[in-house]
Amino acid sequence: MEIRTDRAFQILDAYCQHRTRLQFGGRISGEEAASIAEVTCVSPIAESITVKLYSSDDDGRSWDIFVPLKGANFSSDQVGDASVEQSEWVPSCHLALYAWFVDGTILFFAEDRN
Repeated sequence: MEIRTDRAFQILDAYCQHRTRLQFGGRISGEEAASIAEVTCVSPIAESITVKLYSSDDDGRSWDIFVPLKGANFSSDQVGDASVEQSEWVPSCHLALYAWFVDGTILFFAEDRN
């Protein structure tokens, strides 16, 4: 379901305030990648966020990355929606927030079901 930009930033801000661990990833230039992440800073005015990515090697490493979201269109799916149940990227999530860009880039932020 398509949502307004201000609603997307409200969701991202809630993730930030609650320090929610998310599955974060996407498709950029045809390549897909995903990682466990936390949204650490949200700037609706600048239409950007900062995300902390965690190493999948359980070695305690993490990286902070700046994610510009200016010009993105947003959609969100919840448990029970067919698109969540059948998602290749996010097989077990409660809520998935997607950012779609005109160049074909897609980012997702998925809240774990557990």
